[in-house]
Amino acid sequence: MGGAFDDDWNASDDLFAEAFGGAVTIHRGPLSESLSDVEATNQDYDVDDLDGNITVLRLRDYIFDVADYAFAGTTTTPREGDLVKEDIGGTTHVFEITPAPGRPCAEWVGTQRPQWKVHAKLVGTE
Repeated sequence: MGGAFDDDWNASDDLFAEAFGGAVTIHRGPLSESLSDVEATNQDYDVDDLDGNITVLRLRDYIFDVADYAFAGTTTTPREGDLVKEDIGGTTHVFEITPAPGRPCAEWVGTQRPQWKVHAKLVGTE
């Protein structure tokens, strides 16, 4: 399947990731892997306490190619508790993968190629 349009789309997606993506390190227990060209954005999610009060929860969302999310050479599904370390302004920020309100911690978002949208909360700096 595929064709010229799919090839062009994939090439533009690669250029976008290269231009706007950054390097992160993912961690699961003692395992870690460095990844480049990972797209990251801050995203606000509304949390309703069922009494009509809305709180805004800010998470860091990452887009990973499914094949790149791997430990020790084995592709795996992102899971709650995995850590993402990202250098922002010269400081290493540590984010813990967590579900977003009403959503799982990782969502399938790839339309042209398999990708994960992973939600994470800031838990500290190093």
